[in-house]
Amino acid sequence: MKTPMRCFFLLFTLLLAGCQSALVRPADLDRLVGSPWHGTLSYLDYQSNSKATISSTLEVVQQPGLAQVGNDFADAGVAPGWQFRIGYPDEPKMDSAQVVRIEDGGRRLSGEKVLSRSERGDGVICLVTEERGRDDDRPADFRFTYNIAARAFSIRKEVRPDGAAEFFERNCYRWTR
Repeated sequence: MKTPMRCFFLLFTLLLAGCQSALVRPADLDRLVGSPWHGTLSYLDYQSNSKATISSTLEVVQQPGLAQVGNDFADAGVAPGWQFRIGYPDEPKMDSAQVVRIEDGGRRLSGEKVLSRSERGDGVICLVTEERGRDDDRPADFRFTYNIAARAFSIRKEVRPDGAAEFFERNCYRWTR
């Protein structure tokens, strides 16, 4: 009786470990490539302590890994990525670009630890990540929620300053195409 129970617990532990591995997949981010996204950025303005909303655009372009383009420099082998080009039509000087990479076998997204990945019945992929950083010059935990659908994409950033019990929404991008 002990051997079957041990086998059961071993299998159960392996299954549970497999279910808990929250892995970002390249196909998740590939869904964002293509025609441009249009929407808004809503953010908490610390100066006025009120919400502000501005227009925003997003273009996601695949970036090959350095080994794939034949470089043999010290940085060769850098994984492929997705360049997020965020625009602000009313404030173009604030436009930015960042290359997002899947790291650690899908357990990290550009340094953020992946906490969960779920897929709803309507095809929306939800990724939740976290990282440490500074907000308003104070150390804080950040939680990001990415909702990826065929025609809608959002990134919500929540902040919990050191010493605080709860997260609050710092900003949220919402785009459609």
